[in-house]
Amino acid sequence: MQVGFRHFDSHAPDRLTGALRSGEHTRHAVVRELCEGTGWLNALGRACLSATKVLPTLAEHVGLELTPARDVSRP
Repeated sequence: MQVGFRHFDSHAPDRLTGALRSGEHTRHAVVRELCEGTGWLNALGRACLSATKVLPTLAEHVGLELTPARDVSRP
């Protein structure tokens, strides 16, 4: 499945579905789990932050709703 510039294998939707259905994951945790499971890592071996941009589209492809994004801005 192609989402944006990233190709996801057939297991990515299952990983995403499992993470979202558990209900205990923040968006950051879901992105981290998805990136680690699919090998989408940056040069430092960490989850690629650009995954947060494709997460809503990927969730829509799977037919699931994401938890609301938290406001992380600081005063």
